[in-house]
Amino acid sequence: RESEGWLNAILHSIGEAVIAVDNEQCVRFMNPVAQTLTGRKNTDVFGKAIGDVLSLYYANTQERVTISHAMAFMQNKNMRTGFEADIVNDDGTQTPVEVFISPIDEKGSRVGMVLAFRDISDRKHALKEIHRHAVRSDAMLRASVQLNARLNVKLLMNQVCEICNNTLDVTATSA
Repeated sequence: RESEGWLNAILHSIGEAVIAVDNEQCVRFMNPVAQTLTGRKNTDVFGKAIGDVLSLYYANTQERVTISHAMAFMQNKNMRTGFEADIVNDDGTQTPVEVFISPIDEKGSRVGMVLAFRDISDRKHALKEIHRHAVRSDAMLRASVQLNARLNVKLLMNQVCEICNNTLDVTATSA
């Protein structure tokens, strides 16, 4: 009971969404972060098929994620990192997430799976900003290269000296 209490406290306290499903892919547990991201309550989804609870779409193809396919893919690739997807709630809200799926084994046989996912909205926004700044910097660099290629430094310096001499009534060196 004490171990169960600790585990329950940990699962409710971590910042990642966690959903546990049994071998029939029915929801057995959902922590508060998962409830927030999916827009569903643990009490409303307990025992329901994960496909009815979680609308998950691959980020790159917008194809619906089937948990068994994702699990098989991750195991075949021995992936330690997750895959990116979008959670789509009933109200149409989309949240980009990184998803990790791990088997739950007990005494050598699989009894279910754990889906852990985290909101990566901030990461996506930061990457867009970095890309925007990179494009802007590249444009400025190309413009400066074009300006430098057309700039006659000797002529420019002569003009500066002439302006200083005429306007300030001093030589450009003293100015």
